[in-house]
Amino acid sequence: MDTVFDFIIIGSGASGGRIALNLTRGGAKCLLLEAGRYFLKNQFPANEMLYSSQMFWNGGLEVSRATVLVGRRQ
Repeated sequence: MDTVFDFIIIGSGASGGRIALNLTRGGAKCLLLEAGRYFLKNQFPANEMLYSSQMFWNGGLEVSRATVLVGRRQ
């Protein structure tokens, strides 16, 4: 028997998880897929510097051209 989903969400981080929650609360059938790599417990990054570079695309910091950083004068 095939399973049919209303939505397939790729990435179970803060945004993907929240989108899945809202959709399922509204009655939608969702498939939530993790976009990141799999870590064994002993391989999970031990600190923020390692965590950022391994857990987020592009090393963790992504801004658009329109973004203004706090404290920066133009």
